[in-house]
Amino acid sequence: MTSKRFLALAGSAGMFILPASAFAQSAGVSESIGQTSQSQGARIPRKVTRERRLDVNLGVVATYDTNVARANKSVASASGLTPEDFYFAPVAAVDISLPFGRSDAYLNGSASYLSHVRNTRLDGEQISLAGGVSTSLARCTAGVDGDVGRSRTNIANLQALGAGIRNFETTYSIGASASCGGVVGLQPFGQFYYTQGRNSNPIRAVSDYNTYTYGAGISYIQPSIGEIGIIGSIEDTRYPERGGAGATLGLKSFPTRSIGAYYTRDVTRFFKATVRLNYTAVDTITNNGFKGLTGEASLRIAPSERVNFQLSAFRATRPNLAYNVDYTLGTGVTFDTQVAVTPRLSLNGRYEYTHSRNYISSPLVINPLLNNDTHDVSGEASYKLGVRFALSLGMGYSTRSANSTLYEYNAFRTYLALRSAF
Repeated sequence: MTSKRFLALAGSAGMFILPASAFAQSAGVSESIGQTSQSQGARIPRKVTRERRLDVNLGVVATYDTNVARANKSVASASGLTPEDFYFAPVAAVDISLPFGRSDAYLNGSASYLSHVRNTRLDGEQISLAGGVSTSLARCTAGVDGDVGRSRTNIANLQALGAGIRNFETTYSIGASASCGGVVGLQPFGQFYYTQGRNSNPIRAVSDYNTYTYGAGISYIQPSIGEIGIIGSIEDTRYPERGGAGATLGLKSFPTRSIGAYYTRDVTRFFKATVRLNYTAVDTITNNGFKGLTGEASLRIAPSERVNFQLSAFRATRPNLAYNVDYTLGTGVTFDTQVAVTPRLSLNGRYEYTHSRNYISSPLVINPLLNNDTHDVSGEASYKLGVRFALSLGMGYSTRSANSTLYEYNAFRTYLALRSAF
């Protein structure tokens, strides 16, 4: 087959904006960690783009899962759940970029609603969306953007067993940024973001938080080498529902300071790379502060139209919506690969690893989740039924180890997904 035929079939009348495995995962059980952004503090400035995209994917995913509770058998039984279940989810995914005049607007992400056959208490929505508007004025660029994330808390993470107990975690973030400078050369920038995290269950309201992020930096842009920058931030996190003296219910507030550097390069649609390294300090009134390295990295390589590799990693501190947790140090690595075997048939693989360490000062937490490691591996085959439709069959396996067996689990899943591109 010629590469022209690959491009013609993939590029006309709509695009599949997510790898099939990621599309199915957006309709799967989420291991929520309480925040949508994986960046530490301030965000790398976004540039106004002239690229126009209007891609929408709609579909439905049917899944059989051996452990929808994401908990061990004793925890699932105490919670009144049957581990094995079928669930169905309509899914919508968007990737929209609309330039107009000297401005642009964007929206990307996905939303789904899970409906279970047996454990209807686990039904609910999963949302991960980000959007914003930017405009160029003379030599300056200003923008407003935000994001929202929502998912159900896995039963073992609730630390409150019993039939009927459930919780949804929701985070909202909105902010403004500005930068000034030419297309080439130095560009100073500043930004402010407000992030709100909320639990739906009153039992967990004690861990609702507000974070105020102040960031600034300076970058040097040279198209032949990319963008290099220095970036710093101060984050002020507050738990408004934690009253009383000391840290009986956990820290009531704490500041986080971060300073670092980044490099990003976007050569063509076949290569894009970003790396960022920070020194971060979390100051607390207790002895559970943190000082060390954080950062993020991403790499996308497409050596041909048929093959695509994506690698991403992060290490960041963040507030946590879990019961009486002060904050979490999270580390993660994700690897995705796509191989087009024929113009219609593609194979996809994905591996994701996350490690979380929870910092807890409250003496009220019994048998807390302090450390856990989660591995998830999946693979699938996707077949295009035409220009707009694709059918995917896949399977995956998840496992978590932790400081207590109360939080450990294994789960196998297999799914069938039908989606359309517009």
